[in-house]
Amino acid sequence: MVIFDTNILIELYRGNQAVKEEIERIQSNVFYISSTAAEFIVGAKDKAELKRIEKQLDYTLIVKLIDSKPTNNQRRKFIKSKFIY
Repeated sequence: MVIFDTNILIELYRGNQAVKEEIERIQSNVFYISSTAAEFIVGAKDKAELKRIEKQLDYTLIVKLIDSKPTNNQRRKFIKSKFIY
């Protein structure tokens, strides 16, 4: 198992083929922890990008450290509590 940091999620989101190929080479699913997901979500520039990020996160797996993977609704509530759109 390999747990990826925010920079890897961002590169996958951007379509970085080299990163995707390396993940395929090491034969790993994409795992992350909840704080990594939060960093990725907070980086959304607008609502459209937030939706794209949520879709990207749906294709990855969270490693359960303390609590479970947040739902899209929980993610939206977190974003709305931190930002005004």
